[in-house]
Amino acid sequence: MKQIVLITSALLFSILFHQQNFGLNVALFTLITIAILSFFNLEKMRNKQTLFYAGLYVLSGVLVFVNNSFLSYFTNFSAMCLFVGSISEANNSIYIKWINGLSSIIAGFFHRKSEEVKIEDSVETQEEPTKSIDILHWVKLIAIPLTLVILFVVLYSNGNPIFKELIGEINFKFIEFKFILCALIGYAIMTNYSKPIKIKPATLEDLNTSNYLEKNEDVDTETLKKETQLGITILGFLNVLLIGYLITELLFVSRLQSLSAQELSTQLHGGIYTLIISIVIAIITILVLFRGDLNFYKNNKTLKALTYSWIILNTVLVILVVLKNFYYVNQFGFTYKRIGVFVYLLLTIVGLITTILKVKNIKNLWFMLRANTNIAFVILLICTTINWDRTITNYNLTYINNPDLEYLVSLSNSNAEVLKNYNQTHTISNTSSNAIQEKYNNFLSDLYNNNWQEKSLIDFISQKK
Repeated sequence: MKQIVLITSALLFSILFHQQNFGLNVALFTLITIAILSFFNLEKMRNKQTLFYAGLYVLSGVLVFVNNSFLSYFTNFSAMCLFVGSISEANNSIYIKWINGLSSIIAGFFHRKSEEVKIEDSVETQEEPTKSIDILHWVKLIAIPLTLVILFVVLYSNGNPIFKELIGEINFKFIEFKFILCALIGYAIMTNYSKPIKIKPATLEDLNTSNYLEKNEDVDTETLKKETQLGITILGFLNVLLIGYLITELLFVSRLQSLSAQELSTQLHGGIYTLIISIVIAIITILVLFRGDLNFYKNNKTLKALTYSWIILNTVLVILVVLKNFYYVNQFGFTYKRIGVFVYLLLTIVGLITTILKVKNIKNLWFMLRANTNIAFVILLICTTINWDRTITNYNLTYINNPDLEYLVSLSNSNAEVLKNYNQTHTISNTSSNAIQEKYNNFLSDLYNNNWQEKSLIDFISQKK
């Protein structure tokens, strides 16, 4: 029964993906994946966390159908690894689930067989050993007769023209070897993840590691006192320095309107690089200072106050860079790089908040890693809900006086209709007009030539129009 399920799913995999681009097929494949894993792991599927990740996986598949972008493909694969990994061990951290899920998809079958061999070798038994499969015998049984048949067909064809003509009439075109190969790949993938595996060292280490630091009973108070003095000195100077820098940033933000596009771009990118370096140094410095027993030292209140102050000042710095990026977008429109800056700034604020929680609640580095990876995946999923190509195009064409049409044409065909409407209602250069028309023609060609497996929601809506 299990083999019938795997073979059927492999054929469905080939029907969905053989010579097809991504689209509706990905959304349907998420349902097949959940069905396969439910069939082989019914008890584990009853876990609430696993059901939650199954829901996220289905959502990511739907988002591929809706937006059909590289970001949606990446999110869907990440959600798949997370879902498979949650069946391996539901209580693991998200990054361990990814590791277990990815390992299951790539080499689950071979890992399971390897573990079975280890168990058999380690257990002594008086029972008669089971008969193993003679692979060499099966190779001989297939290869030798097949070789002889081919050899004699060639010989008989040379010896008899009628036999040769008869053989020539045999047509094997009805067998699509690429389809079979795709089905075999699907069978291998589904066999791999049908019974998800655990990378035991990483899984057990993660399960046995808490989010809190443990107090060391054998503490040198004098050493802690010196470390506190050093920390206060460092953070005191850095707070004063950052306050001075923030004053200059406020002055710079106040005169953004007087800058040229080139100056604004240079200053914005410079601010981002400064922010990256300063935030990384800030977090590393804090983590080093509060790595151990200093968290439990009764005279660390001043050091903690300076730490909170520095984190808050860095948050203000992030906000100022956000304002500069907003102004830049307002003047020159959205691009993926400018959207990426907003995402990075959001992640930076998340990192600063988790650093405050780490210091305040005496957490360890594992807490930082777990919290930040969870939030990063949520942000990734939220970002995938937006069709960025159409959003960028709509915003730039609506609010920007001289939009960069060359950049907008370089985006995916999902914005072709928007550009076509703009071309019909505005006067633009012949070069841009021809590029938009060519893009729209390519969109129409894909719309009517793509198979149902690779269509997205936009394709169905446009075709209905």
